[in-house]
Amino acid sequence: VKKPVTNAKPVAANEGSKVTTTKSGNATLVEHAKKSSKSLYVSSKLSVDDVEYKVTAIAAKAFVKATKATTVTLPSTITQIKANAFEKSKITKVKLNINKGAKFSVAKKAFKNSKVKNVEVFVTSRVTKKQKTEIKSALVKAGIEAKNIKFIVK
Repeated sequence: VKKPVTNAKPVAANEGSKVTTTKSGNATLVEHAKKSSKSLYVSSKLSVDDVEYKVTAIAAKAFVKATKATTVTLPSTITQIKANAFEKSKITKVKLNINKGAKFSVAKKAFKNSKVKNVEVFVTSRVTKKQKTEIKSALVKAGIEAKNIKFIVK
């Protein structure tokens, strides 16, 4: 059985996306595969050399090659959106999935040089008001207007 390895340089994953990986089994999406669809879905798991990694972060310019996409859905495994994550992409809407107690951070410049205007946050009914407030605050600090952040109980 192959074990997770650290790849500091981006490597190809099973979907054609590029990721960096850690020995702990986590992956950062560095470049989403070029797709022609208007909606993208980031998988919660990707394989590199027959080893499965949990996708936990979105790196700078991760969606630059997804030239037709206007909406992206991020799985609940995402705990970090890094600075300039949506830079130079055409994405205008981000859909986040958040579970109760999940650690989630957004870099202050995550939406810098992007077209993202709306964020929908899908939460379970057990997500606390405090957690929602923290998520909303982080998104506002990252450049999304409070009025454009919508929480939806799934």
